[in-house]
Amino acid sequence: MLLQHLSHLARLLGPGVLLHLAGSLKPSHFQFRNIKTYDVEIRTLDEAGLAGVRFVKADVEGGEREVLDGARATIARDRPIILLELLSGTHDNPAADTAAICESFGYEAFIVQRGEKIAALPAITALGKNTSWGTDIETRNVLFLPR
Repeated sequence: MLLQHLSHLARLLGPGVLLHLAGSLKPSHFQFRNIKTYDVEIRTLDEAGLAGVRFVKADVEGGEREVLDGARATIARDRPIILLELLSGTHDNPAADTAAICESFGYEAFIVQRGEKIAALPAITALGKNTSWGTDIETRNVLFLPR
């Protein structure tokens, strides 16, 4: 349904128009001219009272750690697989962030590359920057598996 709406919107806007929809709780999209802000209610995953959580995916423009902190009880109880976008340039030091998440939550971090699971920390450290754009790493996501 969302794709139909976006496709319709693209037809209305015409050729040559770039539509970028982004959201963040942090002022990280300063490069865009037309920014609108909205007041929204924020609830943590722990407050949602979900049970049996097996997978968490977060792409929240630099707020991934805050999402995890708000799901601490859920993660401790259910030990879900976690997929976070940490290599898109919104984190100052994604290697340190990855290491901290592993230590704090008891997980191991990997990057899935061409169907192979590789250790994330050496690969991220070797990037020498905060993004995998323009590198041999084809993903922006880090996979966290419970120890």
